Amino acid sequence: IEKTYPKLCKWIKKRPNVMLMLTFSSKPNYEIEKIGFYEKLVHKFSNPISLHVHISDGLYSSPPPPLQDYKTQLRIIKHGLTRLRELGVETIDFTSGNWNYNYDTFMVCKELGLRRVHIKLKEIPRIVFEHGVPKGIELVPVVRHIHDYEV
Repeated sequence: IEKTYPKLCKWIKKRPNVMLMLTFSSKPNYEIEKIGFYEKLVHKFSNPISLHVHISDGLYSSPPPPLQDYKTQLRIIKHGLTRLRELGVETIDFTSGNWNYNYDTFMVCKELGLRRVHIKLKEIPRIVFEHGVPKGIELVPVVRHIHDYEV
């Protein structure tokens, strides 16, 4: 984000309704540098904000590695939610890295109050068929998404 921040700000300014999905890592000290940039984004713009974390073991691998167990997913997602709240952000929206979900993911989200789970539109039928969706979780179809390095 440090490389893309100025360009990202210009892009966001033109798109005030675009949801920002701030990414957090459960790895120690990984996000310390990002927090300052996130804080500026949160306070400079009024875009809706969502939580985005990777709950499988690898970043940006295809196919994504298997998901962690319930307890590990809970720890990772709770950590990201805590970091968002430290920035003054409350959200009910969540996106998993690599569009990777299972029933445990939905149950963790439900437990943490993340009721709106964003999933790539084309992945919804497979995920619903393979895992089902618990009552109280709303799937939000994502047709278009963009990473900061793509603006």
